[in-house]
Amino acid sequence: MKRELTIGMVSFLLFNTLIVASAQQTIPTERNVYVMGTNIPQADVQKIISALPDRATVKPDKPRRLLIFDLNVNYGGHPSSAYANVAFKLMGEKTEAFEAIVSSDINVFKKESLFKYDAVFFNNNVGNLFEDAELRQNIVEFVYSGGGLMGVHGTSVAFTKWPGAIEDWQEFGIMLGARGANHRENTEPVVSKIEDPTHPLVQVFKGDSFEFKDEYFRFPDVYSRERVRVLLSIDTSKTDLSRGNNIYRGSIRKDNDYAVAWVRSYGKGRVFYSTIAHNPYVFYDHIMLRFYLDAAQFVLGDLKAPTTPSARLDSRNIVFEKVNWQVGIMDNSAVSIEKICKQAYNDKVLFGGIRYGMQVFDDSDVKFSLSMTSKEREKYRLMLDRYCIRINSCRLDKIPMNEQEVDNLFEFLDLMGIENVILPDMEYDFKTIEKYCQKYGLKAAVECLNNKVNEKKLLATIKNYGEQIGAALAINQKSLQNKSAEKTADLFKMQVFVFEFVTNGVESQDKLESVLKRVKTDGAGKYTLLLDCNGESRNKSGEIVKTLEKVAKELSNRK
Repeated sequence: MKRELTIGMVSFLLFNTLIVASAQQTIPTERNVYVMGTNIPQADVQKIISALPDRATVKPDKPRRLLIFDLNVNYGGHPSSAYANVAFKLMGEKTEAFEAIVSSDINVFKKESLFKYDAVFFNNNVGNLFEDAELRQNIVEFVYSGGGLMGVHGTSVAFTKWPGAIEDWQEFGIMLGARGANHRENTEPVVSKIEDPTHPLVQVFKGDSFEFKDEYFRFPDVYSRERVRVLLSIDTSKTDLSRGNNIYRGSIRKDNDYAVAWVRSYGKGRVFYSTIAHNPYVFYDHIMLRFYLDAAQFVLGDLKAPTTPSARLDSRNIVFEKVNWQVGIMDNSAVSIEKICKQAYNDKVLFGGIRYGMQVFDDSDVKFSLSMTSKEREKYRLMLDRYCIRINSCRLDKIPMNEQEVDNLFEFLDLMGIENVILPDMEYDFKTIEKYCQKYGLKAAVECLNNKVNEKKLLATIKNYGEQIGAALAINQKSLQNKSAEKTADLFKMQVFVFEFVTNGVESQDKLESVLKRVKTDGAGKYTLLLDCNGESRNKSGEIVKTLEKVAKELSNRK
């Protein structure tokens, strides 16, 4: 699909020159701020209105609020930012997909304000927007606990000291997925390859490639397919990469990998970035507006889309992704969470489970607990990013008696990216557990099949509560042989959240297939499947994974 737009904009040659020469820059001391606002010519407003999508791709689960942050520091701003502000406000109103609130006030990132939104859109922001450590921590915790983050074009140098793009907040670049802004001319004709035509966010392009003119960034730092799911990339076989090469040094990658747009998960959060946003005409192009509407619905949490990093997309992880299974490892005897991360990375496993209070790092005695400092929590997040793993399940030995302590504990788990709280079978105040699961978007799964649980009694209890309370089936050879696993699966159906494969592995693969199929058939939800990777179980886990892959293929073929 060849598409070409000819409306030009003033070249921002200085923008690129400063990036390339960043090593020669001194740290800037001045702070000049620029806000782009919504003041654009009425004729261009009409162009935006004419290009708006008629309706949202999916109906929102609830009223959504999108915060658009409009600020640049020591850089005059991209004129396209004002067009984006207008387009997103009008697009949200027309499609009823979201309410867009545009702000340049850094106080919107105070916790009591930020957490009222579903996602934040950093709109082409250049420069060190603010240095307040608490506000920065609020942003990353907002995303890690399940909020959305959207960035376009210049956002790749947000929170860098300008001029020169001198790094000032490393984690923001990692969370976004790239740093830098090397480019060629600002109307460079590029053919973008659609990496996966089945991905929900690229359906508007209807094909395997398309041509579009804009200022395309090449990212020298941070960007990696180990970190992000690439949606669009420069098709180097169809794009003239020699244009302006003598002027725009630093825009060549040795691996020839030039991503244009991507998504990723950061903890429980959803992240989207695209470099196509330099020119105002981007935001009155009907195809690009549909692309950005779908991106907005993704970060807001309504349009479901896979985020498995491109480099981790082997045949096994592809089929797990199709059936929405989060397959991971759990080792209660592990020396540290870091050890689990290393093993998961080597085995191309994307998820993991831990226990509350276990050692976090190999080189220190820091425990996974409320007592972790903000620096230790940041180190933990960056460790998980480095090993391409999400720790989404945490086992608790007990629940505090004091309700405020329950609140504090569940908030901590939420901010650390936990989805499933695994509980041993005990007498609980499920009303309190449900209250804080709802507050923090968690699910509590009570362990079954451990020879101590009366499953019927447990089911009768949890049926009185909402979808946040369910079961974790601890599957072993005995529970398969005596069919108690099948009976329990039939019993709980939709209220099974977690499968744990424990003790010395599972020999009866046909019986395991039966358990998995009946739960998936009767209640097609998102499941976490955790393999015991301790001792002999580690040796047997390969066979279990093969069975999981086999069942997942059969289930995906039924769709």
